[in-house]
Amino acid sequence: MGQSKTLTQASFDVLVREHLAPVFKRYGFKKSALNWYIRRDEQPGGWGIINLQKSAFGNRNHITFTFNLAVMHDREPEHASKRRAHYWGEQQDRIGSLLPRSHYSWWDLEQPKRGGQSLPAQVLKIAEEVCPLLERRAIPWVLERLAGPPVVG
Repeated sequence: MGQSKTLTQASFDVLVREHLAPVFKRYGFKKSALNWYIRRDEQPGGWGIINLQKSAFGNRNHITFTFNLAVMHDREPEHASKRRAHYWGEQQDRIGSLLPRSHYSWWDLEQPKRGGQSLPAQVLKIAEEVCPLLERRAIPWVLERLAGPPVVG
């Protein structure tokens, strides 16, 4: 039997379920694991993907994450029915590169140390920063590229 979730892991689940997922749902994205997909059937057809990537250097009590963005246009008829991982995208980026001072942006959710910010407070602070970034930068980036012509390369 597996270990039960830590408070940090449970708080991360709350962030995803109660704050991030509703943003994506408003724009028609569907969730699968830590990926949100949107399908466009009008020409040029394709998939838009926003992936929530956890850092490999985190642990059960300290979760670090960012968002990867990708668009894949249908190059073959069978591509229409296949959702793929974001790293197969013909156009890819990270959310940090969409910010005014282009940089990698990672967020941390961690078990508070003595006198540190509680996990519920951390979740709210992250949500207040990330949700507007998703709505104003990441989702438009995906939708604009999905509606545009495929990148030849």
